[in-house]
Amino acid sequence: MIKIINTYGNFKLIIFYVSLFLVMWIFDSRWLERPFLDDVTFYYTITSFIIVWLNYYIFSRVIFEVRNPIKWIVLIICIITLYFLSFYALTYPLKFMHFRYPDDEKLKYFYEGLYITSYSALLSPRGPTFLSSQLYLFLFIFFAGSIFFRYIESMKKITELELSNAHQEMDLLKFQIQPQFLLNTLNSLHIISKDNRKASEVVSKLSELLKFTLYDSNEALIPLKVELSFLQDYIELEKIRHHEHVNIEYDFSAIENEEIKIAPLLFINFIENAFKHGVNKTRGSSWVMIKIVQDACFLELAISNSKPKKTIQNAVGGKGLSNITRRLQLLYPNKHQITISNQEEVFSVHLKIDLT
Repeated sequence: MIKIINTYGNFKLIIFYVSLFLVMWIFDSRWLERPFLDDVTFYYTITSFIIVWLNYYIFSRVIFEVRNPIKWIVLIICIITLYFLSFYALTYPLKFMHFRYPDDEKLKYFYEGLYITSYSALLSPRGPTFLSSQLYLFLFIFFAGSIFFRYIESMKKITELELSNAHQEMDLLKFQIQPQFLLNTLNSLHIISKDNRKASEVVSKLSELLKFTLYDSNEALIPLKVELSFLQDYIELEKIRHHEHVNIEYDFSAIENEEIKIAPLLFINFIENAFKHGVNKTRGSSWVMIKIVQDACFLELAISNSKPKKTIQNAVGGKGLSNITRRLQLLYPNKHQITISNQEEVFSVHLKIDLT
């Protein structure tokens, strides 16, 4: 079974589009001096709305999603190209309307003045005036409304994230005394157990794990190398605990920039799950494979583990999946994708995060 978790659109934005369509419908009925419920006015408004929306869609993708240095050149090319295409698309219905209502002087005036019959008509100063009222005015409203809704959604997510962090900090404060005491005790134990190499190694790694959990993970963003060091200590402890009974392999070598900042504790739940619900419940030989890749644009985690036959393994156990996916939605909205594969003997998770 494969589950792909994605973000979804905002319903309020659809309401905004419907409202804008009604405004355009009223505008066109006044502009063409025809009844509001006239079928020609309605069809013309549909055409205008589609053209405006397509312009908005293309421009918004170039402005908000293209991160190439030449995107402004691409934007200028799009503006020039869409100007002529939109001008033709907006004036073409006038031809149909004129022939349907040949006695309508208003339609005749717009048809003869705006419909493209020659290059001089295409470059006529009436063209920009027409487009300004029919296209660019509503295109501006599209952008203003979309930016407003984007801002509202971002503020909502920031508020939710702040509340979530506040609750997490409260939980940490409740248990801070005992872990701090345990951390100090482990550091002392590390000093007196140096004659036992294995015990010293275990205590040292466990101490680093607690240090990261208590202090480093409280930061909003941390260097990727700090997160990887934390994960490596955890995996090495699992190696020591399981000895040769479990084949544990991990690869963190495909990292282009280990200084890049990420939110802490993004991967530990998935890795912990592989041992807790997969390896620990498997009799006989078992295995875990973990790989993290980072390039200029993306950070990816691929983890798979063996599991007993006919056993259901959750992604993070219990409510863990909903919690971690909710956190990812708050931290990386529209910039992450999780793919979960639960086969008969193998469980795997693939997480991809857009770092741009």
